[in-house]
Amino acid sequence: MARNLGDTIDRSDPQRVAMIDCRDWAHPVERTYGDIDREAHAVAAGLLAAGLLPGAAIGLCAENRSEYISAFFGIMRAGMVAVPISQRFPTATIEYILNDSQVVLTFCDAVGRAQLPPGTPVVDYDAGGPSGFAAFLRPGSAYAAFDAPDDAYAMVLYTSGSTGLPKGVPLTHGGHL
Repeated sequence: MARNLGDTIDRSDPQRVAMIDCRDWAHPVERTYGDIDREAHAVAAGLLAAGLLPGAAIGLCAENRSEYISAFFGIMRAGMVAVPISQRFPTATIEYILNDSQVVLTFCDAVGRAQLPPGTPVVDYDAGGPSGFAAFLRPGSAYAAFDAPDDAYAMVLYTSGSTGLPKGVPLTHGGHL
């Protein structure tokens, strides 16, 4: 049984291809379930090593890529709240979501970073150095287990805001709204 929603990766065949990252169509990258599982563990451990606490809201603002999936699962494994943010939202809407959900750190790529307000703490998938994704990862595993999974948020999904500002819709680790 999964400890939380971040622990729902299929481990029956870790060598099986889970996805093909086609950001570079000339050089697609196959990622196995084992690759994603290990990277999700390293994200969770990195979040905890950074001193972030379970329940902290962590943004995701990037184009489709395999690291996004690893970060998404890793955030939830650490007991934190994943907040996916569409890069297609206007900058003011992105800023509203960051403030409304009280995001303390955002995983992003170069495109997403350009949409974020200056000074937003980020882990940039495309950057090298200390603010880069590779530098953020920590070996090991980290899980937050919940006695009452419906009492802990796993993610907050924002609506499109078609009738006003987007509204955050929380989902618990028990899978309920």
